[in-house]
Amino acid sequence: MATFQDARLKIDRAEHHIARLNTEIELLEQSDVATVEINPEFGNEVIKHDIVDRESKDSLALIAGDAFHNLKCALDYAWIETITRLAPGALGKFAKFPVYPTCNALEAALRGNGIDKAPRDLFNVVVTEIQPYAAGNYAIWPIHRLNIRDKHRLLIPTILYSSVSGIETQDNTGKVSPGGFTFGTHQEPPWYIPMPIGIKVNNKGKSSITISFNYGNEGHETIFADTLGMYSQPILGIVKRLEALV
Repeated sequence: MATFQDARLKIDRAEHHIARLNTEIELLEQSDVATVEINPEFGNEVIKHDIVDRESKDSLALIAGDAFHNLKCALDYAWIETITRLAPGALGKFAKFPVYPTCNALEAALRGNGIDKAPRDLFNVVVTEIQPYAAGNYAIWPIHRLNIRDKHRLLIPTILYSSVSGIETQDNTGKVSPGGFTFGTHQEPPWYIPMPIGIKVNNKGKSSITISFNYGNEGHETIFADTLGMYSQPILGIVKRLEALV
């Protein structure tokens, strides 16, 4: 039977995957190659930034999938241990941590399993404190959804740049403008930054990379890889809260 210690080990494992994911993203940033091209139509210079190691996107998907899976398993382990002690009637072959689209659906499911009759106010702790539904706890819902998606198909990471900084240009009078930057884009690489006519590029700058994973049905809900590190602590807090009940 899974225990609270097992849940903590799953969180530790998730943090290992998250650290590795951040390392892989840093390697992607280092594979950024910048060149200057001439616009054949107008003759102005255009900075082109491209990610050479784009094939590593597959490894990002696998690493992120493992992180989501371990965080979800931590919740499942803690829940099974909790209901084993407080609501054994809710145990079953498919028992897992309850996550639902709405608070009403969550309450109905908990009552259906007799959780509202469990001691230590388990029902209210789940509904009002933990809030495992779409508009509730900010970490649970995306982890739940991405874990489900990863079971059915490989997650598709999207490479974005949050900015290109350190661009240095020079105009036709010789005046140098250092420290230029761009705003981010949702376009996949390569990225093109056109310069005005008469502006010469001295320094092409360096891009910073952001990786996102879509989990909503229409792709409107997104989790960014650099925020994953913020999710393990709330999950650990939930494990500790359930452990305190028993």
